[in-house]
Parts: sequence; C-alpha cells; structure tokens
Amino acid sequence: DFTDNKQALQPINIAISINETDENLRVRGSILGDLKEYGKAKEDFSRALTINPDNSEIYNSMANTFLSEGKLEDALTSAYKAIELNPAEGINFGTLAEIFAKKGDKDAFYTNLEIALERGYTYLAHSIQKEYPDIYAPFLQEDRFKKLLEKYEIELEEQKQ
Repeated sequence: DFTDNKQALQPINIAISINETDENLRVRGSILGDLKEYGKAKEDFSRALTINPDNSEIYNSMANTFLSEGKLEDALTSAYKAIELNPAEGINFGTLAEIFAKKGDKDAFYTNLEIALERGYTYLAHSIQKEYPDIYAPFLQEDRFKKLLEKYEIELEEQKQ
C-alpha cells in the first residue's frame, strides 16, 4: 500500500495544480496521512476546509489521520464534527467506532459500528484486513463481533472459500 500511495501522489498533485478543490486536497491529505506525513496532511485538510467548511468527508479524513497518528482526542473531535455535518453517512460512525476501539471503549465501539453498518458502511472488511487490522484484531474472535459480521453479511478474506 505504501508504494501505491506514493504513486498516487503524482496524479493528485497534477489535479491540484489544475484545480485546487476541497476534494482534491482531501484526497491528497488522506494519502499523505497514510504515508505518515501528518503535518502536510493537516495542511491540506485545513486548505480544503477553507474552500468548503461543511464537507464532512474532510473531517472524517482528518479523524482517520489523527487516529493513525495516535491523537485520539483530536480524532474524536474531527469524527464528531463529521457526524454533525452528515449524520446519515455510515463511514463517519465507522471511523468513530475505530477511535473508540483504540481507546479501549468496547461498548462505544460496538454501538457506533452497528450504527455505521445500519447506515450503509461498506468499508468494514477493508478496514479489518488492510487499513486497521491492529484495531480490529482484539474483536475478531468475539461472538458479538462475529454476529455483526453475519448480520450484515460481511465476509473476510479468510472466510471466503
């Protein structure tokens, strides 16, 4: 994934040079966050918010960057802002669930994960297997987690046959 992210910077840099939109800046900020270039990522998110301060996706991306950086209180603040701006979007609650998992708050993790899934969160398998396997590892063998996967028909790679 690191190589893919490095390669993804070139086209998004070109896109930004042509048209500096909030979405282009958000995408580059997310890539930079994945590359652990947190300062540059936050600069892009800040610039994106000056263009569109009501874009919940920017706040959700910021929350993910803060989560990766280990700044859980900042991650919570950004996640709550994303939810305030767009409470119908499941991914915002998925991010919030991941933050609570990292904080060790199982009840809040499960509550927000279920809300995320109810609201159409489709990235759970990717988050478990690629993005945040360390966050989800403690839950994989829990009955409550397995029941959620079953209820929402989410299959993980090792489950597929």
